[in-house]
Amino acid sequence: MEEAFIAPGSDPGATRAYLAELRGYLATLDSGVSRLARVAAIARVAGARLDPVLAAAADDTLAVPSPPDGVDRPEVVGLSVQLATEIGDRHTEGMYFTPQPVAAALVAETFDPEHPPATIADVCCGGGAFLLAAARWLEHAGSARLDSVGRLRGVDLDPVAAAATRTALGLWADVAPESVAVVEGNGFDANRVLGAADASWGGPFGAIIGNPPFQSQLGESTARSPEQTDELKERFGDLVRPYVDTAALFLLDSLDHVVDGGAIGLVLPQSVLATRDVEPIRRVVGERAVLRSVWFGDASGFDAAVRVCGLVLDNRSPDEPRRPVRGLGGPEPTFDREFAPPEVPWRWAELNADRQGVPQVVVEATSATVASLATATAGFRDEYYALAGAAVEGTASDPRPRLVTSGLVEVLESRWGVDQARFAKQRWDFPVVDAAKFDEATERQQRWFEQRLVPKVVVATQTRVVEVVADPDGLLVPVTPVISVELVDPERLWHVVAALSSPVVSVVAFRRTAGAAMTSTAIKLSARQVLDLPLPKDGAEWDRGAELAKSLAADLSAAQRSSHDAEAPNDQLAELGRTMCRAYEVQDPEILAWWINRL
Repeated sequence: MEEAFIAPGSDPGATRAYLAELRGYLATLDSGVSRLARVAAIARVAGARLDPVLAAAADDTLAVPSPPDGVDRPEVVGLSVQLATEIGDRHTEGMYFTPQPVAAALVAETFDPEHPPATIADVCCGGGAFLLAAARWLEHAGSARLDSVGRLRGVDLDPVAAAATRTALGLWADVAPESVAVVEGNGFDANRVLGAADASWGGPFGAIIGNPPFQSQLGESTARSPEQTDELKERFGDLVRPYVDTAALFLLDSLDHVVDGGAIGLVLPQSVLATRDVEPIRRVVGERAVLRSVWFGDASGFDAAVRVCGLVLDNRSPDEPRRPVRGLGGPEPTFDREFAPPEVPWRWAELNADRQGVPQVVVEATSATVASLATATAGFRDEYYALAGAAVEGTASDPRPRLVTSGLVEVLESRWGVDQARFAKQRWDFPVVDAAKFDEATERQQRWFEQRLVPKVVVATQTRVVEVVADPDGLLVPVTPVISVELVDPERLWHVVAALSSPVVSVVAFRRTAGAAMTSTAIKLSARQVLDLPLPKDGAEWDRGAELAKSLAADLSAAQRSSHDAEAPNDQLAELGRTMCRAYEVQDPEILAWWINRL
């Protein structure tokens, strides 16, 4: 992992060995030694003049090993924040430090060599990886080191990180750390940090760069408190939806603090490109700026336990002629390809789909959607825990409602009672719902459960193609996040099953959501996104597809009864795929081949 953080021009072998030695030494220290003291000790042996915050915490008794020749000392000072911070604390605070090659590449892509930015801000500077990269870029462009550092503005909520960044930049430029414009503060506080009225900061800025906190709202340790949510809503209004990652709000915030014609270069979780709750933010950004470059960091050695991307946007009118989006790839990023700009400026997930070779598909904009035939819900945490409290182990012939997880849904096939289910930290052979246990649930949760006992289509998530199971008898209860699609007219059930099982819908779904799932090759739909999927035109081919889907589902059910390991009849699935491509009036054979290959 440390190798990804090695600065260009330094000795990789010496740096790896030193970082390993340093990490080993820190592990021997008593837990009472503060992270501030650890950072101060590392900065001191790196030869830096200590920032006053670090100087006050310096402990002369710490025998930190000194870096040998060939190790980039300013980079070591910046990395000291990561080395001194426990992994759990980094996760909670969303502190994912940027590998130096990534910072350098994104800085180079963000800045214009012919018009270097007059001022550069990083509102979540961490240990200063981006600001150090920016300083080095400016020096390469002809600025003296003192002038280069003078153009930089940094802020971080963490006073230790802010002190380390001042110290690292001071070491690089040979200036007093307290003269470096990096402060502790809140990146969302426009008056203190980014506001154009704050003359001492010189905003708005020529460029904004950085790696904002990744704070998924699905994790208990990273979810915002109600008070934090209310504070953010005062500033961003309805754009602060329940599952918006904090990093997306930093992107939105940056638009207000960069000059016309300026640029924004940020590292973000890939989910920002695709998830439903971030869609309104993408729309606003797409209306106010132009996406110029994108980096996908699947194999980057990045410190985050999530897949990351880098976006470079120009703060200019999106009405200008559309240009290809430059593609950046690899652990030491290089721009090696171009993507066609998305037809819809804010649908950035399509770039992720393009880089994975997902075929394009054109469905008429006037096509009806699933919403014209059905409603949909996936439930939330409350419904999940209510079901967990009411779940019991049943039998193969149990008449009670059956719990269905994503793992029990395959193309047209329910694996309930065939495969084990994993739910509520247990394994189940025949999970069913004991309705009597819902007496302990809230009235709303009980009503939600009862409303699911109707004819419907169950849609799995985190799948390679869209996988659905028909439930004409209303026996299946979807476990969050499995989606329940409930028909206005149950007579159209098999038509909806055929449409959602079609190659066309899988391609459309992947292109709209690439990057939202736990793996880069999977589809993750929300209930709202299912309702927005297109339907074919009414006609004989759709009718035939509905009959094929119904017949195939029956054959799969019969195969289950005869063999535990029965596989789907691929020839029948292929015929269903061909029929539904015709129903959508899509002739491209690549779409059918892509779908069959992923089954």
